[in-house]
Amino acid sequence: MAAPDETAVALARLRAHRTGEVSDAARAAARRRADRLGRRLLDVGGGATVLAWADGAVPEADDSWSTHRLAPVAVRTLAVCLALCWPDPTDDPYPAATTSRQEVVAALAANDVDTRHGLGALSGELAVAGLVALDGDTVRLGPAVASWSPSQLLAVRRLHSRLPRPGADAPSTPDPHARPDHDER
Repeated sequence: MAAPDETAVALARLRAHRTGEVSDAARAAARRRADRLGRRLLDVGGGATVLAWADGAVPEADDSWSTHRLAPVAVRTLAVCLALCWPDPTDDPYPAATTSRQEVVAALAANDVDTRHGLGALSGELAVAGLVALDGDTVRLGPAVASWSPSQLLAVRRLHSRLPRPGADAPSTPDPHARPDHDER
């Protein structure tokens, strides 16, 4: 029986676990193979790597195939986490600052989001998708955020000022289905 292809195993591990280590021996070959697949290896610090989409290679959702979409409460909860953990949109969103579950609850409540459902989305759907990482009471953005393509990140940066924040002057939560403005070039 032939030994498994180390490059294929490394890429499969990254897809399955969202982050991982890629040995120096496999890194160059994994980058080349990822490039051919419309993907890219992205080092996110601490020896961790994520498999991200290359810009322009992100599959478009259409009627020919199905993709998982977050529930509206999960989108709002993610927006709150982005606002709290990523205060400066000129910085990279991952790794970003941390916040607490209590701060997330306060921001959800200030933006008329059911906090029980928001916390459920936080510890369920968002954590499972790797969009947030939880450690006790600490909340941070997850490794899936690091895998956003440059064009996806640009779209989120354009909406950053509209992200829901705690307080009476919090802006309204953006429509998760709204298309970003296309006038910036």
